[in-house]
Amino acid sequence: MIIELRDIHYDNGNFRIDRLSLDIMEGCVNGIGGKNGSGKSTLLKMMYRYLKPAGGVIMIGGKDIMYYSSRQLSRKTSVIQQETPNPLSLTVYDVVSMSGYSGDYDEERLDEALRLCSIYHLKGRPFNELSGGERRLVMFASAVYQDADIMLMDEPTTFLDVDKELLIFQIIRKIRDMGKTVVIVLHDISDLYNLCDNVILVRNGSIISQGTPGETFTESRLKNVYDVDFVAYDTVEGKRFSAIRR
Repeated sequence: MIIELRDIHYDNGNFRIDRLSLDIMEGCVNGIGGKNGSGKSTLLKMMYRYLKPAGGVIMIGGKDIMYYSSRQLSRKTSVIQQETPNPLSLTVYDVVSMSGYSGDYDEERLDEALRLCSIYHLKGRPFNELSGGERRLVMFASAVYQDADIMLMDEPTTFLDVDKELLIFQIIRKIRDMGKTVVIVLHDISDLYNLCDNVILVRNGSIISQGTPGETFTESRLKNVYDVDFVAYDTVEGKRFSAIRR
């Protein structure tokens, strides 16, 4: 299911987006990259109606998201934010099961979500006793169990150890292979290149480039977006990009 942004205008006094249009590719991992303050998270938040544009329209499945009920929108989109909630006296099982409120309870599908995220063994543990990485994995399991068509993620690997980061990238690829559409804000340029099928580079509320990583990651575009030069090199884990310090 595609997300369409048409002639979006947004202005909070400190940051402005003017007449931005964008199509999110269906069934792909769509990455949004750019410097801090470029509008990455603002765009994402408008896609799940946390922020409302002053003008223009955002459509999912050809329908303005403002006309979806909250329950209907939760069937279309699930959200994984940077911040992890801190529910009181709830187990992992409780937290994940609550995410499926818009559909019928399905214990087998819930267990599958826990296994997909490698946390089935934590099922009965109190959420508040988990590490930060384990809590983030619970949020992923919740989004999987919610079974929305589109998953929106804002820097989901922030502050995670390398092993948890790699696991989350594996989960994201599995989610895509299940036919879901993923939109993810990422700060790390190498992660954008290696994880995403479609990359959107933004600067000051404007789209600088959109396309496959190979098409988008040219020296001139990266310099335009990030104000630094980069050197690219191949590793066993994929292509890596390092800023050239002068």
